[in-house]
Amino acid sequence: MAADPAAIVLPSEGDDADGMVLLRDGSDGLPPLKVDRETHRQVLLRFYMACCVSDFKHDIRELGLPEALP
Repeated sequence: MAADPAAIVLPSEGDDADGMVLLRDGSDGLPPLKVDRETHRQVLLRFYMACCVSDFKHDIRELGLPEALP
């Protein structure tokens, strides 16, 4: 008896897959990409920091304090 395809849970981005972290799950048509945990952590930190800095600069501009920007 074949398994029900709806019951099969595929790993998604950020899930552990064979000791590696799935960075891209392949749902976008590109091949899946697995990276080690440290690389995944660095990717998240860089993305998060870039977003925080961008949001901070936007907030400063909205407050009318452009002289506070570097």
